[in-house]
Amino acid sequence: MRSSKLFHGVLLLSLIALAVMIARYYWQADALDAIRMLPRYLMFLFLGYVLLQILKRWLYKDRNWWDWIYYIGLASAMLPTFMASEESAHLFHSITDYGTIFLIIPVVLDFYILMKRKR
Repeated sequence: MRSSKLFHGVLLLSLIALAVMIARYYWQADALDAIRMLPRYLMFLFLGYVLLQILKRWLYKDRNWWDWIYYIGLASAMLPTFMASEESAHLFHSITDYGTIFLIIPVVLDFYILMKRKR
């Protein structure tokens, strides 16, 4: 199963689907409470994303420089739950909006490498 490019592709598509759902939530969140008090389903999306990242690292030993930047996305999504206030709401909305893109970037780059390897 480790060498199956189809399984690798499905794993990457699952990661990108979760990342897009997470980013979509933050891009649609207008209220301060929306980024401070996260809904349970969003926490499950984060859990699924992290577990799939761990599975990908365990199954595929190739490491790239972008494999670690999803931590920026995780941090930018979780930071407002602890630090956001009415005065800093605009700043933290920007951090979550643009920071969650870092959840998508490594998966897109991995998918590009996978497609490049097929040729």
